[in-house]
Amino acid sequence: MHFYQNMSPQKRAWLNFAPIMKILAIALLTLNFTSADNLFSHKADYKACLAELQTMLPAASDNNEKAEVCWRLARVYLLLGDAASDKETKRSLYAEGMAAANEGIAANPSSYQCYMWRSANRGRDCQMRPLPQQAAASSQILSDLEQILDRLGKTAYSEAWEALSQLYIAHPLKSDDAGISYAYRAALTIPKDEIRISTLMWLATVLYDRDDDADDRAKTIKANREKFAASAKSNTAKYAYYEGNATLPWLTSSSAQLSDREEARAILRYAESKYNAKADKTPVDRQDYTELIKLKNKWN
Repeated sequence: MHFYQNMSPQKRAWLNFAPIMKILAIALLTLNFTSADNLFSHKADYKACLAELQTMLPAASDNNEKAEVCWRLARVYLLLGDAASDKETKRSLYAEGMAAANEGIAANPSSYQCYMWRSANRGRDCQMRPLPQQAAASSQILSDLEQILDRLGKTAYSEAWEALSQLYIAHPLKSDDAGISYAYRAALTIPKDEIRISTLMWLATVLYDRDDDADDRAKTIKANREKFAASAKSNTAKYAYYEGNATLPWLTSSSAQLSDREEARAILRYAESKYNAKADKTPVDRQDYTELIKLKNKWN
């Protein structure tokens, strides 16, 4: 007490304010996503990630931070749902994911990640529903992806292009060629610090399944180049003609000179080289690499 009484008024004011500053500092630290993202990506400890995000949600200081927590919650619910063993648990977790995404969108309607992970959870849930319900869900999924790619203009968002590609390939009334163009866009917008083997494998698989020879492929690419250059429509309409309109890092020659299956094999070799070159591999990277080798051996 004596020590405090001998302090200057300025120091006394600082000591009175210090506990408030400490509380604010702790609040800011809780919204540092490094730990949660590490639990998700590098440790694949989805339950621990969920628990950490749930404690962060009430600490969000504004709507932007709330949306940042919510899309991560939606993402981890998706993975927990995938890992669940029974249908009811899966659907319950996907529903939680959609609810978290909805909460994030309500807080920040510009959060493209919330639309992404809402569509992903809805897509998983959709796969377990009867066909008529799947059709209705597909329309909602498409709306979310168009929100990201057209209205919010996030044309470098690889996950959205891959989801759109999968939707087109699965939908009986959509164009498979457009689905393949979207798969190219997904593969060519993978962040530089990621391998994303599953995305490259998806492109390789849809090409392998189409199985056009080099001549048919050259005709498709020529037509796409003309339509892509002339298109002034929405991003999703324009990029339906993306095949043949980009430099492909897995090829040393023009893709028009190869058959679909020749390029599919080249993509797998490229994915394998990316994996071998990366020092910091995540559990998902290692799991995807195992699937890559199985597919490579199957096609050889």
